[in-house]
Amino acid sequence: MSEPTRIILHPCDWRSKANFYDEILPQLGAPDWHWRNLDALEDSLVAGQINRVEPPLLIEIYKPDQAARFTAAIIEAMTDIAREASQSGRMISIEIT
Repeated sequence: MSEPTRIILHPCDWRSKANFYDEILPQLGAPDWHWRNLDALEDSLVAGQINRVEPPLLIEIYKPDQAARFTAAIIEAMTDIAREASQSGRMISIEIT
């Protein structure tokens, strides 16, 4: 298996949910038409063949304890997405540091 592509997220820089999508979608090579919500992100990561960057992925989330409160829900959702993707054979890992 090849080395996972690293996606690095800095939630302490997010002032809104839009900042999360501003950070993750370009790193995934998401198309311009990619919707900016968690359902669309889940679809593109679990089903695949949408983003230029495909699993295996290692999504590193730095210092979430210093982030705004709304980021906890995003991080929890990303963990769930990674779990579902992995169960479908698409290896996505989340590392919180």
